[in-house]
Amino acid sequence: MVSMRWIGGFAVGVGLLVLCSSISVANVEMAGTSLNGVVSSSQKAVSDSLEPWQINLGGRVQFQSYGTIDESREQVTQLGATVRRFRVKLFGALPSHNISFYTQPSFDRGEAGLELAYIDWNPWKKTEVTVGQFKVPATRQFMVSSGRLQLVDRSFADAEHRLLYDVGLMVRQRLSIGERSLVQMYGSATTGEGSERAPAEGGYSYTVRMEYLPLSDFDQYRISDLTRSNRLRISGAMAYNLNVDAVQTGGSIGKYMGGFQSDIGTVYADLLLKYNGWSLFSQGTLREAVPATDAPGFGDLNVINEGNTFVVQSGYMVSDKTEITGRFALYNPSKQVDYAIEGRRQYTVGATHFFRSDELKVQFDAGYIENTPVDHGHLIVRGQLQIDF
Repeated sequence: MVSMRWIGGFAVGVGLLVLCSSISVANVEMAGTSLNGVVSSSQKAVSDSLEPWQINLGGRVQFQSYGTIDESREQVTQLGATVRRFRVKLFGALPSHNISFYTQPSFDRGEAGLELAYIDWNPWKKTEVTVGQFKVPATRQFMVSSGRLQLVDRSFADAEHRLLYDVGLMVRQRLSIGERSLVQMYGSATTGEGSERAPAEGGYSYTVRMEYLPLSDFDQYRISDLTRSNRLRISGAMAYNLNVDAVQTGGSIGKYMGGFQSDIGTVYADLLLKYNGWSLFSQGTLREAVPATDAPGFGDLNVINEGNTFVVQSGYMVSDKTEITGRFALYNPSKQVDYAIEGRRQYTVGATHFFRSDELKVQFDAGYIENTPVDHGHLIVRGQLQIDF
């Protein structure tokens, strides 16, 4: 049986080879010469017979400043500024072959690496096959691009059970129901070890997700209602992920557990509503692991982050360019692991001003995080300028 890691690696390699070859062909066509300055008639004939790639280049930069006040010490414990995200996007397509590619390297401070590198193929009108390294279709909050977030960053609760990026195969199918309703289904099989991880002994990760849009299709991967349409839009979804013989504390993320393995199952559910400038979003997860730890009650060396999370947030466009938002997030560890992992909850309020939609915007938010059951916490204040092109 062919290893999923080989499939994913082969797809990424093919994508890079296609990209390099397309750029080479483009250079020949533009300059009219080969590397040695001469183009033969046979080379030109082959070049003219090939459909040119449609290639686009983009990027996103987020400049962020932040400050943290510790409640117990009543003093500022962190104060600084950073380039929160710096992404380069290179994508293109061969329309007549229903093939497209997307690559996104990240140059984030301390987290540089390849995030996305995949090829999409549309064998039929409403079917899409993806091979490479992609976002695993689990939580909506992570599936929303970091350039389209309603607040400065995603909630900590989403980070507890998200699956991030992984290498493998994904199929998406869209089905129309009646004149307006739509069902969108995802299924993926991945290595289960996340992006750019060295191969480790363990099983694979399997994910299914179903979305239902009862009233019509809309921009469901942007939480804010920038259009301020007076038509109600709804999207509800459920997903399930099983990571077999996981070797990291978070399945495809987290720290390696030194030979300890666990089967981790996670249920996801979310709901998004938009109407006339209002938006309401909620998301919940439930995770169980067998076993959850290799040393019950003794330290936190190998402990899976079992438990449940809940996020609810709402925003309102007070004008065509300004939005105010509030969010509540919660994480409760299971009783099997609460000796090693503390629960947390967070309250956040923020505002965004859109100079040019999400392409140029400035955001501010303030959030209070407290640990449970121990009642202590800290205040985080952040500001961010985003340029997306």
